[in-house]
Amino acid sequence: MRGGAITNDKHKNGAGMSFHKKLKCNLILAAALAASVFGSSAANATPILPPGWSATVFDANIDAGLNPITNIAIFVRSTTSPLGIGRFSTAHSGFNEFYAGIPPAGGLPVSAFAAGVIAGLPGDPAGAALNHLVIFGKFTPAQLSLDYATLFPGIAESTFINDLLTVPASSPFPFADVNTFTQDAFADGLYGGDGSSFTVAAFSTGTVIGSGTISFLPKAAVPEPMTITLFGTALAGLAVVRRRKKRA
Repeated sequence: MRGGAITNDKHKNGAGMSFHKKLKCNLILAAALAASVFGSSAANATPILPPGWSATVFDANIDAGLNPITNIAIFVRSTTSPLGIGRFSTAHSGFNEFYAGIPPAGGLPVSAFAAGVIAGLPGDPAGAALNHLVIFGKFTPAQLSLDYATLFPGIAESTFINDLLTVPASSPFPFADVNTFTQDAFADGLYGGDGSSFTVAAFSTGTVIGSGTISFLPKAAVPEPMTITLFGTALAGLAVVRRRKKRA
């Protein structure tokens, strides 16, 4: 009986080898499909968007040695929302690439700029860690010599810094604040389009601390029925393997 059982197991293993190879191929394919559909939000990597979404990507080069820029928010003017949509804060300390994902209802990006906070700059009073507003925008050389209040007369710098630091990334800013802030930015010409360059300036007066480029990602394609079927088949195969392992 023991010898026969061993022989039968060998036959089962031999017969099942092609099944496992096919299943492994299906699982690898499913993983690739899942990655292409759901993607990753990791910084310094091009975002892989959910079906129907588009994105605005900021790629910045910040002067070395400065504190990280945090609490970054992107403001986007789109084909369906001229006042600016979203507040997708996917940037974190030390990262130099961040993006705003735009849901299908948001249309396609037309132009964008961004804002964040930096704690402390060279020239601040000794022992003080002052928060400065940082703007990623299309500044002219003349604008960089102006102070914050001249460029943004409608809202105090301290008010908007407080909004960036205290309003959760998943929540909208106070409408009056963001509307005034973005309208001032639009009037100043700080919004940039696809492929445009931007300057990273820290206020109150515009201290240039970096530069970069903006790029738009078109809407991600909705997966075809065959793709969804393959993904479902792979998941079903994984369930079969798990059941066989439990029986063993």
